[in-house]
Amino acid sequence: MKEIIRQLAYEAGFDCVGFAAPAAPHHSDRLPFWLAERRHGDMNWLERSAAKRLQPSRYRADVGTILVLGHHYRPQPAGPMASPMSDQIAAYACRSDYHDQLRHKMQLLADRIISVVGDSGSIRSCVDSAPLMEKPLAVAAGIGWQGKNSLLVSRQFGCWLLLCELLLPWSLPADQPLPQSHCGSCQRCQRACPTAALDQAYWIDASRCLAYLTIEYKGTLPRPYRSAMGTRIYGCDSCLSVCPWNRFTPTPRHDPTAQQLQTTWQSLTLPACAALNEDGFRALFQQTPLARIGLTRLLRNVAVALGNWGQPEAIPALIHLLHHHEPLVRSHAVWGLAQYAPHSQSTQQALQQATLDETSPEVRAELALI
Repeated sequence: MKEIIRQLAYEAGFDCVGFAAPAAPHHSDRLPFWLAERRHGDMNWLERSAAKRLQPSRYRADVGTILVLGHHYRPQPAGPMASPMSDQIAAYACRSDYHDQLRHKMQLLADRIISVVGDSGSIRSCVDSAPLMEKPLAVAAGIGWQGKNSLLVSRQFGCWLLLCELLLPWSLPADQPLPQSHCGSCQRCQRACPTAALDQAYWIDASRCLAYLTIEYKGTLPRPYRSAMGTRIYGCDSCLSVCPWNRFTPTPRHDPTAQQLQTTWQSLTLPACAALNEDGFRALFQQTPLARIGLTRLLRNVAVALGNWGQPEAIPALIHLLHHHEPLVRSHAVWGLAQYAPHSQSTQQALQQATLDETSPEVRAELALI
């Protein structure tokens, strides 16, 4: 039965398939210490669901086996038609929202499993939102190991894997995990991290990670990390792209949705992003992961990226954002303009006028730091 399910999963289009027991995976006992050190930033939902994460049976009492599934998403090589934003948006987001894609594939797989083995219990599909420790479970299922960048690393697919799970009602033998990490003495991911969020191997400080700051974090971006953002506006692939195990990944599969987005985003630049309104934002990003952060947070990120861009075209875009109705956007536009102020009279004038006109305490505090 187990091997029948494994074959059905491959036929459904999954690249990695493994079986794990519904028990606390190896190293999961480190979660309370990680939370106690506030390494999770403002993701307080991790604290609220900690007990369930530590013991999957607390989440679903009827789960007998956890089927861990991996989808390979290695980015396409940059070509002549590549979007100008390819380096500023994490690779997984340069396509349709993977949550929808994986849910569809898992539903097809669940239907096939039921048709073959019979419906003797409920099957639950999980993509991100369930309180499961996905990467430790993938390790327990023999799919790979957690690298020094905290991501799952596979011998075959490197770091480019999206994970999801089917909770099966049947007790099946678990697969054997790999006996050890295969990172060895390599520290490339740690050295590549722009904010030193990986200063301790196998132990990410999410509160400093640019993926967390640009996506999950809703507030004012910490000033020490703004320059480190570079021109990124959604996520960061620095620690993924340098992993040596990515050399062994197969040629990426053809993804028509990614190709369509490349065409749609062909004229997308940082100044063009700064000019977006709600309708334009939805038209460009409604089917992608970027939709989850909304226009305000995207413009916050764009303001910082423009400040780091170093091109004269950034100045009028930042002045435009300086008049945005959201204080969060205006405050970051102040920081962005300040990067050009020493060499731009128009920038100095815009900031001086803002000092006179601004009423938001948040923005006035940013102006006071110039």
